[in-house]
Amino acid sequence: MNKETFEVIMNYTKLVSELHSTVSDKIGTAVADLLVEPFDEYHAKALKLGKFQDDSQVIDKQGYITEEYERLSSYAKVAIIYSYDNGYSLCETTDGDLHLIPSKIISPEIKE
Repeated sequence: MNKETFEVIMNYTKLVSELHSTVSDKIGTAVADLLVEPFDEYHAKALKLGKFQDDSQVIDKQGYITEEYERLSSYAKVAIIYSYDNGYSLCETTDGDLHLIPSKIISPEIKE
């Protein structure tokens, strides 16, 4: 997973969330959920999350980042989901947000 692809997926996900918020007031939450379900599934498939998770590649470790990165402060706790060959790791913060973080600033650092 490279940074550009990750950003496209996350921007797409943000648009789907905004669409859900906009239409749920007009057509109801249940119908809005059905409307965005295929998009949510695409998001999960693109990032290999949920039922699309690649169990053979999952790191599933807790760590923290050792320096500020993008919107994250130093020592932010992360759950490391995947580590990629390009030096990045897919992580989830305690608030549930996904981030693609350089592996070298995650402690414990993930070594292949």
